[in-house]
Amino acid sequence: MRIRSIKPEFFEDEELAELTPHARLFFIGTWMMADKNGVLENRPKLLQARIFPYESGATADVSRLIPTLVSGGYLASFDADGKSYLWIPTFHRHQRITGKEAQGGGRYPEPPNDLQPVKQRGNNGETSEKHPGAQEQGAGNREQGTGSRVRFTAPTASEVREYMDSRNESIDADRFVDFYSSKGWVVGKTKMKDWKAAARGWYRRDKDRQAQPTTGSRKRLACEEQDAQWPEPEVFDVSNVP
Repeated sequence: MRIRSIKPEFFEDEELAELTPHARLFFIGTWMMADKNGVLENRPKLLQARIFPYESGATADVSRLIPTLVSGGYLASFDADGKSYLWIPTFHRHQRITGKEAQGGGRYPEPPNDLQPVKQRGNNGETSEKHPGAQEQGAGNREQGTGSRVRFTAPTASEVREYMDSRNESIDADRFVDFYSSKGWVVGKTKMKDWKAAARGWYRRDKDRQAQPTTGSRKRLACEEQDAQWPEPEVFDVSNVP
């Protein structure tokens, strides 16, 4: 593993903050596994051993975290010479390679020139150095500062379900699609730009609703608590009262 830089802007990235803590930590770990071109081997078992040597369980399962970062555009995958590799599209925007590593060649094959990440993220205003062997990424993606706009495409229920499954989260995808379809895919008065963000918000709201009791439940609980604190009524024998 190599020494890499991490900047304060990393913790201020709102979209990156939507990932789980393990996904964000794994993303940092890939920088240290990558060569000077931001390329690393796509070997889940090796990455698991190097980045999470003392952890186990679904939340730290690299075989699940890789698809999450690929679907989010933080990593892109490609094959070369019969092997599988991962590429960090924003590597040269965040890292400055110096010394012997800068003078030598990359350890792994460079990504194809036409390789496109699923969804490229912004660079938080950091340095805009380009990858030497790849084209400008994300043509048509305004988040990268290209000045062009992403055209919104309404998802299918299966696409929503697949995306949420990659995050180990679950929503009623059919209900989600039906709801926004009936509204013309508008959020408030603004045309939706990112259905994945809307799906994540839908999940959080569902989770919050499940965690909080309903109004009726709250009233019932309050009454039960009040009854529990109220003393038992005294019983008087009135049979001998004249």
